Amino acid sequence: MEIKLIDYSSLTNTERWEPNFHFQQTNLGEYEETRILESLCLIVPSNRKVSNVEIKNYDKYIDGSCIDKFTGGIKNSKKINDKVSRRLRYCTEGGDMLIPLVEAESSLPTILPKNELFLVSDIFAVCVPKIDPNYIYWAFTTEYVKTQIKALSKGTVVKRLSLRDLKQISIPWMKEELRKEKTQTIKLQLNDLDTEDSQSTSGLINNIIKKYINIDMTKNEEKKLFSVGYQALSGDTWIPSGLNPLMDDFVNELTRQAKSILPLDKVGKVDSGFNPSKHKADGSNKIGLIKAKNIRVQKINLENEESVEVDNIPEEKFLVKGDILFRVKGSIGPAAIVDEEANGYLFHDHLVRIQSNTEIVLPEYLSIILNSYLVDQQTNRYETSSSMRYISVKDLKSVLIPIVDICIQRKIVDEVTK
Repeated sequence: MEIKLIDYSSLTNTERWEPNFHFQQTNLGEYEETRILESLCLIVPSNRKVSNVEIKNYDKYIDGSCIDKFTGGIKNSKKINDKVSRRLRYCTEGGDMLIPLVEAESSLPTILPKNELFLVSDIFAVCVPKIDPNYIYWAFTTEYVKTQIKALSKGTVVKRLSLRDLKQISIPWMKEELRKEKTQTIKLQLNDLDTEDSQSTSGLINNIIKKYINIDMTKNEEKKLFSVGYQALSGDTWIPSGLNPLMDDFVNELTRQAKSILPLDKVGKVDSGFNPSKHKADGSNKIGLIKAKNIRVQKINLENEESVEVDNIPEEKFLVKGDILFRVKGSIGPAAIVDEEANGYLFHDHLVRIQSNTEIVLPEYLSIILNSYLVDQQTNRYETSSSMRYISVKDLKSVLIPIVDICIQRKIVDEVTK
């Protein structure tokens, strides 16, 4: 049995007579300097509380089952229906943090993406950081903070942390260089998780697409040698994969399974991106620029957004919600849908934009197809190898898109996004 001596003066706070609190508090390590959490972020400010009337302005929410408690990542969100839980008391904005109040000791905070708005239940505290949220996230990974949370949480069956106690948690406050180092470490870790999430989304997309259009890519793969007529070598493209006759089998099978197939430039307008170095500016007009590094499978990550100083940019060069961005240099793909937050941005010339003809394809469906194995097989055919991988806009326009009924397109979109 372990025995702890507690100074009598510490018992004068009648709200802190729980043995667990005093046992844990004596085990705290020490930092030269600390800050209370309340000084580093606004915790459930009044503008994050919603009334029953305001709830109708939102279409999705997050509860405990939506969060990966080991990483703080959002696994999914839920659609709001007519029966709204009374626990949905708070709203969020991009860049906010969610700090769990239930079983908080074993959970990590969530840093919300800048382009998402949610309702959240009262099992979270909505926090608006005054500093880089990645540093606060790092602090919550330390034993120093975890020990405080364990000491302050109350409950026999389910442990819950009160908002009042959360506000008073001590956060290690290191020297500026160390804070930057910890912040950067967390950014890299979360970026790696984001990459894993993109890979997971790609797998999900391929599994769903195969339910509707399933082409066996291993068929005849043992056929390593084939002959090519001289006339096939008279064009500009000498890429071996582009001459592979098995691609004809792929196209034939794609045609058989889809309602029809059309080249990309027949289902949407394809145009090149923007090169900032070719436009002079006087510094008076800064505009957000989306680069290849911001593109994930089906989404745009503006965590590390950049802006450029430009003048006299034609209006048609600005992004509009519903546009699709596709990476063509450095890597081929992925594709992402432009959302409300990216509306009005410019896009770099390592990307192309596709504006879909909605009478033929839904933008969301087209983006899903561009992220699927059906397009991967074709872009591999056109990909040009050099010091930087790329596909020309001309070749990208030739990529074949399977067209299915709009009702099937909606079904595929729902399955991917649910």
